[in-house]
Amino acid sequence: MGMKEHEYSHVSPPPGSIPTTSLNLTLFDIPMLGYFAMQRLYFYGFPHPTSYFMENTLPNLKTSLSLTLQHFFPFAGKLSLPPPPQQLPYIIYKEGDSISFVVKESTADFNHLIGDHPRHIEELRALVPKLPPPNIMAPNGCMEKPIMAIQITIFPMSWANTHISQGNHQYLNNCLPNFNRDLIKDPLGLASEFFNIKRETKELPWIPVDKFRVTLNIKRSQVMLLKDWIAEKLTEEYHEPLRLSTFVVICAYMWTCLIKLQDHSITTSSNHGDALCHFIFAADCRERLKLPTTYFGNCTSIQFVSAKKSELITGENGIVVAAGAIGRQVMELDKEPLNGAEKWLLRGEEAFKSGGHVITVTSSPKLGAYKVDFGWGRPKKTEVVNIGEIVGGELPKGRDVEDDDLFILNEGFTAPLYRIKVSSLST
Repeated sequence: MGMKEHEYSHVSPPPGSIPTTSLNLTLFDIPMLGYFAMQRLYFYGFPHPTSYFMENTLPNLKTSLSLTLQHFFPFAGKLSLPPPPQQLPYIIYKEGDSISFVVKESTADFNHLIGDHPRHIEELRALVPKLPPPNIMAPNGCMEKPIMAIQITIFPMSWANTHISQGNHQYLNNCLPNFNRDLIKDPLGLASEFFNIKRETKELPWIPVDKFRVTLNIKRSQVMLLKDWIAEKLTEEYHEPLRLSTFVVICAYMWTCLIKLQDHSITTSSNHGDALCHFIFAADCRERLKLPTTYFGNCTSIQFVSAKKSELITGENGIVVAAGAIGRQVMELDKEPLNGAEKWLLRGEEAFKSGGHVITVTSSPKLGAYKVDFGWGRPKKTEVVNIGEIVGGELPKGRDVEDDDLFILNEGFTAPLYRIKVSSLST
């Protein structure tokens, strides 16, 4: 894939529009420190030559971005990490802070990159911008790290908009964001406890991965059939009525299929069948904590679900076991959103050190990734690149207007290609 750089610049809020402002990190933010930044790609059709984009479209995009940053200024700020024993890290914006903004042109096949067939993850990673290096020793003694970078990659008669950032974003229309961190109650001081642990943890390095990305589409009608079948099985065999949401059913389906794909030599011996498999997902707690709809900040809790491998891969009941485990966790979350929060870091460490299967899911149909429109209609495709670091998937919804009843699984599989058996995931 050949790449040519057309522009490297920085975009700031309008001069003098934002005073120096700092925002404390909360108990939701600290566990994410040291992990890979979110890497979201949006692909759009753009039937014009590069010269037209550079001369007509790009200036408008940069102006719009600058005006938007006036209200969402934390993206232009820096993550400030104080040395011990100082206080918690925080986001600080100062006059002149900016987002790095790069425009490149690629010789890659646009239709190949947006396809549902297997594509190597490194092909997508080439479209992700690099965050500028941190300021190791800022005047205040803190390390300051940029939060967000944007790359626009132009293809022949098409273009892809890429952004990478640290944290969870919720874009709000027609209302000003609420940055009041006092709304997040932390009576146990978990943010400080988490940060003391994170101080001793090294940041994960970037390592190329030999994996492929494949997209699988599931229609709402298929989800409804699964819901009815799982509900009947849970009632008959487990006498356990659960509220089976679309999220629960699709996650259960993905979890059991990926466990089977990860291991061809399925066995129920004590050495393998009793091994724990872990499923990790993030849950939005805004409504659960009764926060204002305008609250702007990370408010996702980490949820852990475990089940024996033998129960997930045996016969037809594997998806029933998975749905029951995930459904129970969601019900507990609804009762008490922060129940078990003090164990978030410990449980994550135990899951990855156990040597068992760990599946993660990112994104949600509720985020509306396929509704992000910059004036060229819905994206042709959207991907989260860094789900390739570990086995996992994302769950956006409906890439076309008529596909609002379509759910999309973007999943990363380990090479070689013979391990990708799409047919085994059909309903």
